[in-house]
Amino acid sequence: MAELSSSRLDGRRDKLRDARASAVAEGARVAKLDGELTANANQSAKLEAELMAARDLVAALKKSIKSSRKRKEKLRDRRKDARKGFAKAQQRATSAERRYDKAMLADMVAREKQHDLARHTTEQVAVTTAAATTQRTGVAKTGRSVTRATPRA
Repeated sequence: MAELSSSRLDGRRDKLRDARASAVAEGARVAKLDGELTANANQSAKLEAELMAARDLVAALKKSIKSSRKRKEKLRDRRKDARKGFAKAQQRATSAERRYDKAMLADMVAREKQHDLARHTTEQVAVTTAAATTQRTGVAKTGRSVTRATPRA
């Protein structure tokens, strides 16, 4: 009986060892899975934080794009106004140039008219004076030579 009980004890001891080894293996497997779950949770938290940062970045970029569009519209409006102002300034310059040209021509015409009238008046006075002198002396004087007013027959 002692032999029997010893073999029984050995079997039970072996089963106990196998059960303990299995429990240790399962404990290690649980610990490994706990580590993987913790790593997974950390990775998820990190990814969620990156996702939130990416969403914030997307929101900031959308805001920047919207701001750029508004600035673009304002710049277009300002350019449109500037073009209108430029066209008006060109019109004013062209108009001023026309007025200047007109005044310049009027001044030139007045000077030429005055010069022409003065020259003709001087010639007229000279002709009138020469005619008067001829009537008194009977000799017409010109700038170069003296000729007789009455022809010789």
